[in-house]
Amino acid sequence: MRINGKYYGVYWQVEDKDKEFLEGEYNVEKGKIVVLPRGGRIHNFKINFEQKMPSIVYCGSLSKHENLNLVLECIPIVRKKIEEAKLYISGKGNSIRELKRIARRINVDVNFVWYPDKTQFYNFLSHQSVGVVPWANTFSRRFGFPVKMLDYLSVGLPVVV
Repeated sequence: MRINGKYYGVYWQVEDKDKEFLEGEYNVEKGKIVVLPRGGRIHNFKINFEQKMPSIVYCGSLSKHENLNLVLECIPIVRKKIEEAKLYISGKGNSIRELKRIARRINVDVNFVWYPDKTQFYNFLSHQSVGVVPWANTFSRRFGFPVKMLDYLSVGLPVVV
């Protein structure tokens, strides 16, 4: 393995032991290696499933390629089993008007929320019952990982993909 630091300002590693190995074995200058661990941050919010209202949450981009119409169309099916289930959508994007139109057409109440403060956002997530990641066969889904899944898991929220 050959390390050529003259072309790179920073190296990215996922574990401290890899950083130490590169600094020790290949004399990579200290401060040029950044450790960004796999996964999301763990948040210390307590989840009490017995006190929660049944709720489904989606957080992320509100765009056509996110397949949110699938989530909206599933809510009447969920409500046949759990009448009081609520749907929350937290995000921004150019599809919000279209999502509201679809929701009115199929008679689904949607609570659109936005939390610019991360602490408030993760606190909100921790009070939900399940997070959803609607999967679409798009370029971003074939080659990218939905980070919203890590947000859900970071507060102990079950995830449906």
